[in-house]
Amino acid sequence: MKFTLSSIAMITVLIMGTTMMTARAQSGFETEPVLKAKDLVAPELLKGPHFSVDDRVPVKGFLAYFTIRSDYGTFQRLQGVNGLASIVDFAAAAKTQDETRFVAGSVNILARYHESVAPIAVTTAPGPIIGRTTNGTLVIPAAVDYVAWTERVGRMAQRDDFKAPDRTTWLSGQMSIRARKEFTARGWRVDESFSIAAER
Repeated sequence: MKFTLSSIAMITVLIMGTTMMTARAQSGFETEPVLKAKDLVAPELLKGPHFSVDDRVPVKGFLAYFTIRSDYGTFQRLQGVNGLASIVDFAAAAKTQDETRFVAGSVNILARYHESVAPIAVTTAPGPIIGRTTNGTLVIPAAVDYVAWTERVGRMAQRDDFKAPDRTTWLSGQMSIRARKEFTARGWRVDESFSIAAER
């Protein structure tokens, strides 16, 4: 059985809490621990061709805070957001430099939204990376150069799981005039030309 990073971290914290009850009773309260990444996740999630996970994993409020370093940035700006384990799995599955760059760029875009517009409450991946804010806004970050209104893009714009009262996509590149018109007609806000270079 394979667990996500969050579930493994939660189980570990609960087990540690049980085994340390005696110590806690003697000293009042215990300090939240700093765990080792290798004790929390499968080895293949700790290192890939373009990323590595720091060994030290602090626990804060029942959640383990992993720091993922890649050739294209450090994934720690979304700490506290539920579902980050799905992005770790997605990043670990990247087989090429382009795939790694796409994941890192998209996560950086989502982090910028989280920091400057509204807090992201939960994120999921793959297919594509998605963020949802605390007020229900759907955010799709995309480290892409150009989006044309193709059949595939048209299906994506209308997916049932993308329905939300407020939805937006942040792109590193741009959309064609037709694609922007079609997305807008379907209730999307489109933000183009987000600078990934500014995130490095």
